[in-house]
Amino acid sequence: MCSKPAMTERGASANQLVCRPCFEFQSFVRRIENNGIYVTDLPPYVEEQYVYNFFSQFGRIADFYLADNGLYCLVNFYDNQSLQHVLSYPVSMYDMRLRIKKRRQNNNPNAENDLPSYHKELLNLLSKKNTFKEQAEEFFKLLAADESDFNSRRQVCRDLEYALKSLSSLYKIQPFGSSVNGLAFKDSDLDIFFGKEPDTNGPDISNLLNKVTKLLSRDPHFISVQPVPNARVPIVKLVHKATGCSCDLSFKNTMGVQNSKLIKFLTTLDERIKPLFMIVKFWAKLHHLTGKRFSNYALIMLLTNFLQSLNEPILPPLRVLKSNDAERIKIADWTVNFDYDGTRVRPTSNVLPVEELLTRFFQCLVKTDFENYVVSPLEGALIHKGHFHHMELPSDMEDYVSYVNRGNQTIKLDSAICIQDPIELNLNLTKNVSKHDFQSFKEHCHVAVQISYREPPHLFLPKLLSNVYLYPSQDGRKSWHINPMHVPLKPLRPFMTLSVPFPETEEVKLLWRNELVQKLKLILKKVLKIDVEHQMNKESKPGADQNLICKGSQVLWRGRDELWNRWYLKKNDILKCDNRNEEEVQVVFQGGQNAQGGQNAQGGQNAQGGQNAQGSSRKRKSNEEVAESKKVKLDQPHDLEEDIIIIESPETDSPHEQTAKNTSLIRSLQEEINLTNDMVRRKHALPASLPILRFSCNVCMDSHGARIEISDVRSLNNYFNSLCSFLQNFIVRHTTQVGSE
Repeated sequence: MCSKPAMTERGASANQLVCRPCFEFQSFVRRIENNGIYVTDLPPYVEEQYVYNFFSQFGRIADFYLADNGLYCLVNFYDNQSLQHVLSYPVSMYDMRLRIKKRRQNNNPNAENDLPSYHKELLNLLSKKNTFKEQAEEFFKLLAADESDFNSRRQVCRDLEYALKSLSSLYKIQPFGSSVNGLAFKDSDLDIFFGKEPDTNGPDISNLLNKVTKLLSRDPHFISVQPVPNARVPIVKLVHKATGCSCDLSFKNTMGVQNSKLIKFLTTLDERIKPLFMIVKFWAKLHHLTGKRFSNYALIMLLTNFLQSLNEPILPPLRVLKSNDAERIKIADWTVNFDYDGTRVRPTSNVLPVEELLTRFFQCLVKTDFENYVVSPLEGALIHKGHFHHMELPSDMEDYVSYVNRGNQTIKLDSAICIQDPIELNLNLTKNVSKHDFQSFKEHCHVAVQISYREPPHLFLPKLLSNVYLYPSQDGRKSWHINPMHVPLKPLRPFMTLSVPFPETEEVKLLWRNELVQKLKLILKKVLKIDVEHQMNKESKPGADQNLICKGSQVLWRGRDELWNRWYLKKNDILKCDNRNEEEVQVVFQGGQNAQGGQNAQGGQNAQGGQNAQGSSRKRKSNEEVAESKKVKLDQPHDLEEDIIIIESPETDSPHEQTAKNTSLIRSLQEEINLTNDMVRRKHALPASLPILRFSCNVCMDSHGARIEISDVRSLNNYFNSLCSFLQNFIVRHTTQVGSE
């Protein structure tokens, strides 16, 4: 885990969320809220753009929000001078006096940063597992709602039915949200609809809300009953006394119930969907990216569109699920017929694991052009906003076209991100998300992408859900590439080229090239444990390109220098205790026998034919001639953790080998092979649950030397790119010696 907070100078404690994007965004929010006003008594039916332009005359606006019912608005200015200007004298709009107050300040600015009580336990459990699959299992065991949690929610519904039984029998209680769609955490709120099916009329909602508030305030089963009548969907907030479960009781319509059914069905179509949804949902909750303006439902629809837009889609466009029944079921002008029959959905050929889908989702969020496109889960694609302006829409949106032609409100397209509801087609699920909110969201996504490429796979999830990010957010924000989601994403480095120059003393280039290929195969097979298939055309001429097809499933390029340095320091301790010179010894790990060649690593023999891996000039006499007196095995008090054998080196070492012994980070190829074998033996190598590397390695000749081209075939993104970073220097360092000895 991260060893220190990224922002300790501001006094952030260890139990607070202090990742850099969170810190920067929340600092900005606190600053502009200090310059904010709360405005009521607005003229009826006033347009949002008019209100925004009206307050712009007082100063530059940083953030603006107008309630759906038009009863109030929030305006945050960039500077305090604008705030003082608007508060200095009475303000009227359309000859109506506005009530303007300075926004209340949060008495506990760090409250939103407090981490869940179980967060430390979660990170501790994840750090003990070596694969993403095992970590995901621990994640679900600790956080996902279990049967006892659902029993508590059912008890809440029963108590509500009993408390409200005096009301008309036409009203029904129907839970919806995460408790129904299967994405609930242990601490999730319970959402309940109480009203008539399919919907409740406007005047009835106000009366019903007042009656329900009075009844529940008197009932001993519930506490903290608080009505919220002015929300877009009026609700009553309450807490169930026996279970401590927080509830939101709504009255408008059953649209939330229909949405929950749809999401629950989607999670049954592929076993990877539910883990992906829940991990992203928790990540967003942890960093306060979802809540008042960016709902969890909007986030799930964004994920749904991502899974629809992959090169090999996992989810179909939701229009495929539209029922063809003659009798359509409508709620508030919108058709809600969906056929939840899994046989209508084609099986997917996509086999990417959850961790890879997670990485690609964050990539999509960073690269997608949300400014010009609308996310449409119904169509399973991005639709340019111009099509909505000109009403040039697919036939599946006939409900929307008909709704607008009747003079109703069109979908709001001027928000930072526009996600169209797949049922209520004129609703932008993120219409209240400001550009600052969404910028923070993209900052977090960019950091998540950095983590996936810079960290070993077993640290991806712990780092993602950590309370500290050491990676700074992107500085050049405008340098993000514009790339709609439906364009297949490619790895950051799908192709890498390395050049190996001819040695000065080499005369026969063909023989040198063959030696280079053998050395390259040795690196891939022995150091990285990668299966290599040498493809050669029978009709090819001598000197033709050599193509290696590579497939691997182990992570052996991470942590090598750290492990070597530990053992190198122990060797220095031995030298001091035994009064030997550093030039006289080398380190060989006990048990470091070559697993594939079966030859003695202490003898320094190569699996390619008994030659010494460091060149023909370093052939040792035989194992018998290395007398026991020349081996120094660690005894007390030198024995620390691992056994290290010191072997007296021959006097014919080359200058390069002498340098390798004097520098801990420059090692011979045989020492690298021994280190790999020791990593495998001591389980420092992290095995993957499936092949993670599929790439080709092509060796070509040119006038200056050889060119090694490494191309991704079908590797998982985060593994292939981190492997390329390792190979870039490693291959050149260990192949420039070919033919020079």
